[in-house]
Amino acid sequence: MIEEGYAFPGNLTVASDSHSNTYGGIGALGTPIVRTDAAAIWATGQTWWQIPPVAKVELKGSLPKGVTD
Repeated sequence: MIEEGYAFPGNLTVASDSHSNTYGGIGALGTPIVRTDAAAIWATGQTWWQIPPVAKVELKGSLPKGVTD
């Protein structure tokens, strides 16, 4: 997908490939789907994801020497 130009920085890429979650290495959001879901997407042109609530984590203080953020 990356080699063919389908996955690129800032892009959401859906693939029936177990390696699609590694697309984050180039700044894309890759999500794997099973082949039956891929067939349904090809047939309907639609899919959906359940988005969990966002959690905010706030760290206070300073990090120990050798630890970076």
